Amino acid sequence: RWMDFEEHVDANTEEQVTAANVIFLTPYHVNDANICEQINNGVCAALSIEIQLWGSGPAIVFRDGQQYNVTWHREGRNDQLTFTDADGNPFPLQIGNTWVQLVPGYLPDPLAVTP
Repeated sequence: RWMDFEEHVDANTEEQVTAANVIFLTPYHVNDANICEQINNGVCAALSIEIQLWGSGPAIVFRDGQQYNVTWHREGRNDQLTFTDADGNPFPLQIGNTWVQLVPGYLPDPLAVTP
């Protein structure tokens, strides 16, 4: 991990912060009319955003120095998130920590990868 063009270093170990898996998801983001986040003059000015992380959709997994285009699956709100490859086979994650980034799908080119 890098922050402000410098290695992000763990203060305890002085080692660069890393992750075994980094997952980039673009689930639907919709306004939730049941929750008002900001009220101006008695009127709701900003609704809460509901991230609909159920069903399935495209994902990118970074693992072992490689980028993999996969599909995420989650049948219901209480189910586990799983991944499959282009042939529908289960896609395993590497043992270790995993970082997940949820990004609205409506953003143009939300991910730029540089080697």
